[in-house]
Amino acid sequence: MDVRPDLEGIQASGFWEPLPGPNSPIIGRVADLNFDVVPENANLNGPGNRLDNHYTNSSIFVEQSFGDLSIEAGYNKFVSYLNSNFPVQWNILGVKGDPNAVIPGAYYADGDSSTAGDQSLGTPLPASEIGRVNPFAGELYVESLAGQRYQVRDHDNYRVSAAYELDLSENNEWLGTHTIAGLWQYDDQIFSTGVYRQYNTNGNNNDLIDAAANQIWHRTYLDFDSPDGLRGLHDPWNTQIPTDTGVRAEFLHFRTAPLRSTKNDSQMIAVQSKILKDYLTLTAGYREDTQKANVATLGAVKIPNSRNLYSQPVPRGFEKDRESSFTGGTTTFGAVFRPLDWL
Repeated sequence: MDVRPDLEGIQASGFWEPLPGPNSPIIGRVADLNFDVVPENANLNGPGNRLDNHYTNSSIFVEQSFGDLSIEAGYNKFVSYLNSNFPVQWNILGVKGDPNAVIPGAYYADGDSSTAGDQSLGTPLPASEIGRVNPFAGELYVESLAGQRYQVRDHDNYRVSAAYELDLSENNEWLGTHTIAGLWQYDDQIFSTGVYRQYNTNGNNNDLIDAAANQIWHRTYLDFDSPDGLRGLHDPWNTQIPTDTGVRAEFLHFRTAPLRSTKNDSQMIAVQSKILKDYLTLTAGYREDTQKANVATLGAVKIPNSRNLYSQPVPRGFEKDRESSFTGGTTTFGAVFRPLDWL
């Protein structure tokens, strides 16, 4: 295809981009697992791919017996913060080939190249200024919009249990032994998760900050043949983009991070009696569980001139009328008769 018929010869395009294939098996792309092209020890995510999980788990228990009565009280607190950097999004993890003989902006002013000068975006460049050869033509590369996901969890669990045993067999072996046990447990959990993405916040165009034109995509050309060659995407978090390019790169929170509250309240009582010289065992029990769930919707602060970016992404205010509650009870009875000692 001749992109500049007004010039002599055929001018190849500098804007080719690999597109999804019509018969591709995965995510609309042609997939080929070929270790002759991409070696097994390649790490396409690069050194920026990491997962940090920080957590604290603390427990305390108290047990005490008063004759035939035993009581136990316990408390557990679990706090965790998980942070995951993903340089390459999972659904586009793979290599592409660069088919462009010249780099973008070789034929038309692209707005940021030295060749374009002060000319308006898209203005055809004169023949004397054309010829910026793409040094990476035909090479493999990996690219993506980098992201960072985090999860925060704060979990409190309280529990009290008691058991009492009454032995009447000492007075009459037919009266047997009887045990009653009770349990109360309360569980309170707060959970939130969110994502950061990288954008150009310089505001040198009329688009919203989180528009596609302001997303920052990182590209690395791969070299699997050299011992020190790049075998994956460079680390976006340790790569500074010069501000003199007109770009101010920042990781901003994409959408809100809902704060979810889940509370569980459980009570249980169970009775077991062994009578008639232990030939008959009777059991009965009841348990009731109540779960309350809510999602905070008040308090998130949106970044101006954006559609889905937030400076304070986690809402803190819960509305009572948004709470959902479920209660259920279970009743059980049982009997076991053992007519013979050896059964």
